[in-house]
Amino acid sequence: MACPINEVPARLEPSRVTWGRAQCRSLLTVADVALSLEDTYFDLNGVDTTLADNVFTEKRYYVWYNGGTGSDPAIAGKTGIEVTYVSGDLASVIATKTQLAIDALSDFKAEVSIDEVVIFNKKIGSITAELDSGSTGFAFTVGSIGFGGDLGKTSGGISFNMETSTVEIKADQTGDLLLDDVFSGAALNIDMSLLEMSAANWALIVGQGVGSNFTPSGGTQVTGMGSAKVFKNATSFAGQLVLHPLSVEDTDKSRNLSFWLSLPLPSSINFSGTDVQVMEVQFKAYNDKTKNPLVDMFVFGDQSQEGFDI
Repeated sequence: MACPINEVPARLEPSRVTWGRAQCRSLLTVADVALSLEDTYFDLNGVDTTLADNVFTEKRYYVWYNGGTGSDPAIAGKTGIEVTYVSGDLASVIATKTQLAIDALSDFKAEVSIDEVVIFNKKIGSITAELDSGSTGFAFTVGSIGFGGDLGKTSGGISFNMETSTVEIKADQTGDLLLDDVFSGAALNIDMSLLEMSAANWALIVGQGVGSNFTPSGGTQVTGMGSAKVFKNATSFAGQLVLHPLSVEDTDKSRNLSFWLSLPLPSSINFSGTDVQVMEVQFKAYNDKTKNPLVDMFVFGDQSQEGFDI
């Protein structure tokens, strides 16, 4: 007979908080003409999240083309991604081969449509502007500029609030008897108090959210709020919010709480000689129409998996 153990599945779950958006860009390839793409290359930058010390760094690559006689440009401080092709390959073939080479890396997700390659960073954060440094002749377009990172320490816990809306179904023939409810939506809010009010967090929470970051001519960047975003859609400035419990390994995302689209709405910040400065922030979640309708507001679990997009 085993000794009884009164185990209560309770948890203490402080979390690491990250918010922002991943870079997305597209490129239109060109056809090769008599090895015209040989040894050409373009820049490609990803984001590395070193969760051990909460540092977000940049991973720099270059994508170069080898038609059989090429040699790696060996750009200092960058990692080369080789694309092998055959002289005379059409633009659509070059696009497919480019997509396959980039998609094989853990930092990116690439999709192709005829001669267009769309490249997504898998992690949020800003990157250095990418150039066609090696003169491929491709046309590049930035679809979404990356920003964000770790928000640092919080104070007083983090609260996830869910409010669901329903419409009651009643019939004249049955009076006030409740026959059913129709689910009509939900409002999701995440409240927290940010403890690390650095200039970087001001620029991220206020500047990338409801306010703006501005650099005067010849001066340094400031963060503020004005009329620039009046009548603009909130989702235009929204990013992904991820809560990762500190009780599990960095690589274990099974207990992550992630909101595809959310916007920070700062409500107050104290200036005191006796109290620690904190910023009270509510993140408001929005519906992301690019995700599967079953989970297009938020997910509990590994949000980094493939297959959420429609």
